[in-house]
Amino acid sequence: MAGQLLNPYLRQKKCYYPVFAIGEEVSFYINFNQPSTVDASQLRLCLYKDDTIISDNIGVINSDLVGEDSITGYELYNYYAKFICPEVTPGIYEMIIYNYVTNKTLLVSNSIEIMQPEQANEVTQQIEYSNVSKIYNFMYDSGFTNKFRLHIFEEDRQYETEVKQYRPVTTGKIRNIRTTSDRILTLETYYFDEEAHEAAAAMFIHSDIFISGIKVEPRTAYKITPRDRIRNVNKGQIEVVDVNYSMINKFQS
Repeated sequence: MAGQLLNPYLRQKKCYYPVFAIGEEVSFYINFNQPSTVDASQLRLCLYKDDTIISDNIGVINSDLVGEDSITGYELYNYYAKFICPEVTPGIYEMIIYNYVTNKTLLVSNSIEIMQPEQANEVTQQIEYSNVSKIYNFMYDSGFTNKFRLHIFEEDRQYETEVKQYRPVTTGKIRNIRTTSDRILTLETYYFDEEAHEAAAAMFIHSDIFISGIKVEPRTAYKITPRDRIRNVNKGQIEVVDVNYSMINKFQS
């Protein structure tokens, strides 16, 4: 069915990471608690696994000037990047940003999983989100959009319709004036850890959210289910409106 999101019923209970598909565009913004003073021209982005750089300089790091240090006067930066996921062996990796001039590591990411496109399409959704203004210190005024994949699925869909009616005194028969219709999707995030749930909750307050190309608007708050005590992970859930489906039908008088 067109517009149908993934709905796998049986999954392995483990911690699921953000996913990059080989050959697919990825973009992300790094919002530091304490912005960096290092100019982006000195930085490189690489994929890292088992204490080894697997793929170096995979994308250009761009700097976003966010202020000035009140003591030193140095300019302060966050960073963002857009790149094509390189051809590497599928598996779990980390991303590292390092200063190639001083050979010092600036940032090590949380784990990510790299998949072949076919597998990624079967078990993940492509996520794109941005905002009309600055939020959580993310500078979106440059038109930047976060883009990657997550294990997030459609658990249920329902339809809601409101009808406005009147009854003419001449005939006494009910007539519809206007109907509004919405498709409500219940989405489930699959066995995230605490930081991933926090990131998901932040994502769902953005103004522009697309899941596998479907524009959605949150209808409820993002909620977390009881935690699996052994694996320290749990699911999350939110209801969203499929914006492209929503419509108003005005009947002729």
